[in-house]
Amino acid sequence: MEKVVALERMVELQQLIGSTQAELAATMASFVAGARREVLGGEFATDEIAVALRCGRGRVLNQVRLAETMQTSLPATWAAWSAGTIDAYTAGQILDAAERLADPDKLAEFDAEAAERAVSKTAPQLTAWLARRVARLEPEQSAARHQRAVGQRRVGVQLDLDGMGTLWAMTNAVDLTAIDLELTRMAKDLGADDPRSIEQRRVDLMVDRLLGRATSGQPADSGADSADAHSGPSSRPPAPV
Repeated sequence: MEKVVALERMVELQQLIGSTQAELAATMASFVAGARREVLGGEFATDEIAVALRCGRGRVLNQVRLAETMQTSLPATWAAWSAGTIDAYTAGQILDAAERLADPDKLAEFDAEAAERAVSKTAPQLTAWLARRVARLEPEQSAARHQRAVGQRRVGVQLDLDGMGTLWAMTNAVDLTAIDLELTRMAKDLGADDPRSIEQRRVDLMVDRLLGRATSGQPADSGADSADAHSGPSSRPPAPV
């Protein structure tokens, strides 16, 4: 029974957080709207809020945008947020998806459905549903957006701490899914005797294949003792930065 009570309390607190976030965003928007009627046109209103709340100006602008747009264009989502059945992040997900719609006449239908679905979905589930719904509402526009996005495909590298880094790629989802599945298959094929985790094997396979170092997924010989043959990237000296 204690677990049930604790879970119910967590739900109550989460709803309180959501409704409080909505109230805060609405208050920010009201403050900015009032400042716009002043002599300076509210030029520094967002800065005043940022200083008072000890947060970045970008966050203030985002929250004001959320509140103003939802109150006028997404009333169902705004009602759900104000009631605390969704939170600020979920509201932002819905707004981002709604702004992809080219036909304003479809906005009301999308708003009602999204507000209803959001209550019972996790963030990743909602992201997938929103993408599908936008595509089904406007298939031609969705296809055009995809073609534009294909033209922006790219690879990037971010150097992190401790001699590590992140490699990311933006390309079509079908190829990325195939790569993900293939890396997992190859990693599992290395067998249970490989002491590395699946994730370690996956990344070693990717790096070694791209650099032509090995075909087994084992890190290339870096002069380490044989006992460290499966130690993964840590057996290599970090790249100079």
